[in-house]
Amino acid sequence: MKNQAKVLTCVTIVLLCVGSWAPAAEFLQFSSLFNGKDLSGWVNVNTAEDTWSVRDGMLVCSGHPIGVMRTEKQYENFILHIEWRHMEAGGNSGVFVWSEGTVPEGRRLPKGVEVQMLELDWVNRHKRQDGTLPPIAYVHGEVFGAGGLKTVPDNPRGSRSKSIENRCKGKGQWNTYLVVCVDGVIKLSVNGKFVNGISKAAIKKGYICLESEGAEIHFRNIRIMELPPGITGPESTAGRGLGDPNEILLKPIPDKMVVLTFDDACLSHATFVGPLLKKYGFGGTFYITEFTETFTDKTLYMTWEQIKSLDDMGFEIGNHTLLHWGPKNPQEFTRQTAAIEDHCLTNKIAKPTTFCWPFCHVEWDKLPILTQRGYLFARGGHNRPYKPIVDNPFDTPAFQIDVSTEKNNRNVFYDAVNQATAGQIVILMFHGVPDLEHPTVGTEPARFEEYLKYLKDNEYSVISMRDMAKHIDPVKAAKQLAN
Repeated sequence: MKNQAKVLTCVTIVLLCVGSWAPAAEFLQFSSLFNGKDLSGWVNVNTAEDTWSVRDGMLVCSGHPIGVMRTEKQYENFILHIEWRHMEAGGNSGVFVWSEGTVPEGRRLPKGVEVQMLELDWVNRHKRQDGTLPPIAYVHGEVFGAGGLKTVPDNPRGSRSKSIENRCKGKGQWNTYLVVCVDGVIKLSVNGKFVNGISKAAIKKGYICLESEGAEIHFRNIRIMELPPGITGPESTAGRGLGDPNEILLKPIPDKMVVLTFDDACLSHATFVGPLLKKYGFGGTFYITEFTETFTDKTLYMTWEQIKSLDDMGFEIGNHTLLHWGPKNPQEFTRQTAAIEDHCLTNKIAKPTTFCWPFCHVEWDKLPILTQRGYLFARGGHNRPYKPIVDNPFDTPAFQIDVSTEKNNRNVFYDAVNQATAGQIVILMFHGVPDLEHPTVGTEPARFEEYLKYLKDNEYSVISMRDMAKHIDPVKAAKQLAN
């Protein structure tokens, strides 16, 4: 009776809390964490590429290897609705709430609160050394702190909390969990009835994780209702686990992430580079400038119709200023930046959101102009990888690849891309392929295709500058990493 009273008290508080926020519709509605089509909104933490898939509107987990997939963002106070069914007798899985963002080396599961999902035959397949079976309550939604997280169980079985009624269904049958998480307290409803919970969780804000643990399991109708926040400081917020004290990363930077950029609107960008990138399924950013008189020579440079064709192919069109000049006063800098934006607008090209400093010369006093105009990243030089938690996004380092740098080091491209390791992105700077007016900064077409083939054969992720915003919060980075 005492535990039931706790459940009723918690639910009443939540309902009163939600009711008190009735004018704010966003606190009253469930939103989907899984769209039934793909894995958008989820981050694979430490499982295989094929561990998670979508089939007939369901999220399917193969169970191999053991590990988790987590939400992109953290949640504090919420109600989670999730439906699940095991496809193998004795299957094991679970959902983690208020979880860490990564898994420590030497372990397979994160620190967080686990809400157990076991198939009913699990107890029969895991007899104790003395031949007795584990408690049947073990397979009906135990809740406990995992990875050393401290909690107080409502219905103690050691440090774990067991359900007070056995309500889970077996293999092939759908179960519904409603997980209410408020201010360090969790209450679990199994198939329509609250039967378990914990309190005083040391962490009360973190990620939601789905667990892969040896057997196929299906999920559907994963929905969340976010509730008003509480008083949650850094000490009770789960770590992102990304070595990211300023919380700049939205999700981890994986190995082998490369950005391809192309400067100066060379004709070969439209006639050779764009179609070749499309062939390999790669992204890329083309930085447009009109130079001076020579831009009118269309045997050297693209027309705006050709630039528009690159935009239509899905490539990013970036801003390299109108005339590619050196340092300018603020008025002239604004004029030249706006001129490229106006050309894009006239030609129905998406407004640029990334910028390329002429001659890689960063003008720090012009950053307010770029941020006010909606720019997220600006490419510099430096010939080293971009480290998002260290480098200001308006001076993203890049490696220059051309016949001159190749003359000094034939392997300059390979040496660069091999530095695309977890946590850092390799941005490559090309000009024309070939560059007819400035051949010393060009790249031979055969050599360039050799580079793309290497990236493809070695399974690099090749993206545009703007795509980095899927992994990085550039607004926060610009503030936290001010020059």
